[in-house]
Amino acid sequence: MKHFGARLQAKRKACGFTRRSLAQQAKLHETHLAKIERGERTQLQATTVKKLARALGCTTDYLLGMDTSDDEEDAAA
Repeated sequence: MKHFGARLQAKRKACGFTRRSLAQQAKLHETHLAKIERGERTQLQATTVKKLARALGCTTDYLLGMDTSDDEEDAAA
């Protein structure tokens, strides 16, 4: 099972975002996003998760690992 950061990174790449472009889209600092992807930040505010999900066009449930319906699509990308 992937941790949040791994799911986030896989979805970001599947959507064709660079780390910088996703950070800009979600209105987050690129450094903060990098730490989330590496698993260095595990206590995230709900608003941060919502911003990332909105920018990636997925649900918060998917990013949190509660919905795996997009996993096959991400693996194919």
